[in-house]
Amino acid sequence: MRAHLHATVLPQETSVVPNQQASAGAAAGAQEPAGDPVQYRGHILPLDGLRGAGMLAVLLFHAFFDSNYPAAPGSWQAFLIRFTSLGAAGMTMFFSLSGFLITGILLDSVEKPHYWKNFYVRRALRILPAYLLMLVVLFAGHFVSGRFVLACLLYIGNMARLVGARSQEYGVMWTLAVEEQFYLIWPLFVRYVGRSKLLWLTLAGVVLTPFFRLLLASHGIETFLNTPSNVDCILSGALLAILLRNGTIHRGNIRKVSRWLAWVSGLLLLPIVLIALHGFSSRPVTVFMAAFKQPPILGLFAAYALWAVARHRKGGPAPSRTLRFFVFFGDISYGLYLVHQLVFRLYDKYTVHSVLGGFNSNFGLLFVRFLITSLIATGIAWLSRRYFEDLFLAQKNRLAPYKGDPQKPSVPEPGVLPGMETS
Repeated sequence: MRAHLHATVLPQETSVVPNQQASAGAAAGAQEPAGDPVQYRGHILPLDGLRGAGMLAVLLFHAFFDSNYPAAPGSWQAFLIRFTSLGAAGMTMFFSLSGFLITGILLDSVEKPHYWKNFYVRRALRILPAYLLMLVVLFAGHFVSGRFVLACLLYIGNMARLVGARSQEYGVMWTLAVEEQFYLIWPLFVRYVGRSKLLWLTLAGVVLTPFFRLLLASHGIETFLNTPSNVDCILSGALLAILLRNGTIHRGNIRKVSRWLAWVSGLLLLPIVLIALHGFSSRPVTVFMAAFKQPPILGLFAAYALWAVARHRKGGPAPSRTLRFFVFFGDISYGLYLVHQLVFRLYDKYTVHSVLGGFNSNFGLLFVRFLITSLIATGIAWLSRRYFEDLFLAQKNRLAPYKGDPQKPSVPEPGVLPGMETS
């Protein structure tokens, strides 16, 4: 995988449960005092839809930009391939969404019984079954080495060289490593650091990480695989969850904050998009992109998340067909994220001596490759979700119930990158 993706996740259900005293009046749309914290419960479909859109963006990135297709400079094919490089933003968004949902769950359960057990049991039931099955398939098919499997079992896939493997034997595993390292450490901070200190710690991480990337990039050190370089992506979502719960962002200003973030982030993103589309590759531009292309994306995610929370009402209107389309891919995004690169590899292996194998020199065949592999990967991911992953997810409320909560939270906890939710 190229550096563009690494510089930037995984996903599923996007329910959040802040403020357990959500009043009936608020749920019915009654007016609340302007300074009251935003009270929301239940499943927020637009966040699932966002995860699905991010997964499709990553799929396009790997299918086209990561294909090494030799498009002629200045051609429409070259422009389209550069456009798909923007799909790397899907990973940045996945990290931020995970930080938002996980931090919200931790904050809402920090005073409840079985804080540690509930969190880690639910995480394990969501993440491990499909993850371990994927590792078995990859090793049995000789797609990865035993050392790389060991790195993935230790959740250091982004640092696989520590056990003598290559970090990119199977590209998507680096993001899962970043997520799991976050899961290991962050609950400790939420549990033992006061909320005020947690806010300032999170804000510092968001502000300082781009300059850390700048330091690394200016010295020729990679900025995409290591966990510290991705801290702001995760902590930006965590910061949003904290601000919603401490009342800084409240019912009276949430829409205004969302609009402000959208405008500012959109303006800041414009030069990033122009650079990506024109393919500038001078060293100063490369260093700038490595350091600062994430913050505008994170700002747009925050704007969208606040918009989704602000408009969320129990019993609201039925989702549109467009939203249902993206929610479908959000629902299967974890499995799709895990399997899609394997499907690409198998397609390339078994079509190399056929007419379909000419995609390296024929853009039409490259598009056919995208369609066939995407359909196959989507089918596998749907089957995995319905007949494998859901078997384990169904055990969450039995093995790790939310005892002590006056209402059973409908929080199929988030998850990590595509689909690592905890539905």
